[in-house]
Parts: sequence; C-alpha cells; structure tokens
Amino acid sequence: MSERNPRHEDNRALEDGLVTTMRREQYASGTAALQDTLTVAGADGVFDTALTNGLMAIAAAAIPSHPAAASTSKRLPAASGLLNDLATAFGKDAAGVVAVPTGQSAHDFDDRGMLRDLGYEQKVAVNVDLLQDALDRTQPARHARGATGLLTAADVSALQVLDEHPALRVLSEFRTNKYWERGDHADAVEYDRAIEFLEMLTEAEVEDRVEAVRATRGWPSDEEAIQDCPLCGNRSLVATGSDGWGYGIVAATCQVCSYRLSEHAAEKANLDAEWEARWAHL
Repeated sequence: MSERNPRHEDNRALEDGLVTTMRREQYASGTAALQDTLTVAGADGVFDTALTNGLMAIAAAAIPSHPAAASTSKRLPAASGLLNDLATAFGKDAAGVVAVPTGQSAHDFDDRGMLRDLGYEQKVAVNVDLLQDALDRTQPARHARGATGLLTAADVSALQVLDEHPALRVLSEFRTNKYWERGDHADAVEYDRAIEFLEMLTEAEVEDRVEAVRATRGWPSDEEAIQDCPLCGNRSLVATGSDGWGYGIVAATCQVCSYRLSEHAAEKANLDAEWEARWAHL
C-alpha cells in the first residue's frame, strides 16, 4: 500500500480549486454575454461553453464520485452527457425538469422579517430537455454544418437558472466586477485626455480660467457645488451630479482643465471617504 503524501494531496486540492474557479468564470462570462445580447459573436459556441462549464461545476458538487470532481480526469462528458447524468442521478419530471439538490436548507422570511428554515432541502430546477434542445439546434452552427442565430431568450434563461446552485452563484459578482472594470477603464481614458488638454494650456491661460471660475462661481463656495480638481489641483470642479453620501464628492466637470469626474469615480472616492470615516482608524 502506498504511503499518504500530504504534499501530493495539497497539490491535487489546489488543482481542483483552480479548475472549479475556471469553470465558474467560463460559465459566468458566457452567460453574461448572452444575457446582454443573443447576437454576441459566436453565440452558439459561447452557449455550449457556458453550459458545459456550469454543468461540470454542478455535477462535481451534486453527484457523488462524478468524474467532474477530479481535475485530473482525462475523459469528461460533454454538455449532453452532463444533462443526462443529472437526469439519471435525480430523475426528470414530465416537463423535462430535474430538481438538483443543493445540500442546503430552504429558507424564507416570516411575518416578522426573520429568516426561518422551511424544513426541506433547497433544489434547483434545471430544464434539461430545453437545454438539450438548444444544444441540438445550435450544434450545426458550432460544427460548420448549418445556420446560426437559432438560440433563444428561453435558452439563455434556462442557462441562467444554473447560477442558483451553490456550486456557481457567480453572475452577480461577475457583473459587479465588470461594471467596476469598465468604469475604471473609462476614468483612466478620461484622465489621460484631460492631461493632454491641460498640457496645451499656458500658465497664463490656466490662471485666466481659474479667475473665471472664481468670478462666476464665488470662492469659497458651496462644497457640493464646487470641488478641488484631482487633476489640475484648482478649486474648479463644478458639480453635475447629486451627493448621496454627504462627503461633498459628486460627479463634476473642471472648468479649468476640462476633466470630467464621472459618477463611477465619485462613487469610488465616496467609498474611500466612508472607509476613512468608519474603519481606517479602528
């Protein structure tokens, strides 16, 4: 009998964790793209990839000893095989739906707003027949043997349902991360644009613009109406948004360097201010 190798087991656990993360990311990115538009480039293949990875994550968690649970498995079923595995393991109703167990108790709020255990296991209703039909309809396009554009909103909705299983539950976080990434990118582009504009101004022109702000806006002024510009450093950032935090940081446009502080950038600055006020000095 071979001796237990803790290092080997740790490496295996790490590999399994990386595979699980990859599957969740592939599922989330594909599903989110299809939710945004059914005409995303390669929609048929995107659907297949998202479905396969989502089903693989669920099968690994829900079906004991399923090959998907091991990162070193050489032969893994395709999406069709995984749908069949779920139906075989948990049964399929007359509508073609499989109730996949989650291993978690179902909860709901009572009349007092308190969360209570309902006394039964939460299950996810996976429409395996609809998902199989979607695979059948899109297979010709995926293998260059037929037309594309046959994917429907109902297919994507059935794909989205998989996210209710605790093996996934990634769509909300994925969309939030993408929102912040897009906002950060747009803010970086805007910052670079305003820097280029500021560099074209002479010192005299900058002073004239600062004086114009002072003359037309007053100085000092209402904190919510005018702010210090993080780019040129002047008190010339005129509000275009409202203050929902109370820190005087709002979306605004600088009347000196033209920098536009977006709603996204203002939100990040307010979150930083909230952190400083509540937690930084604990």
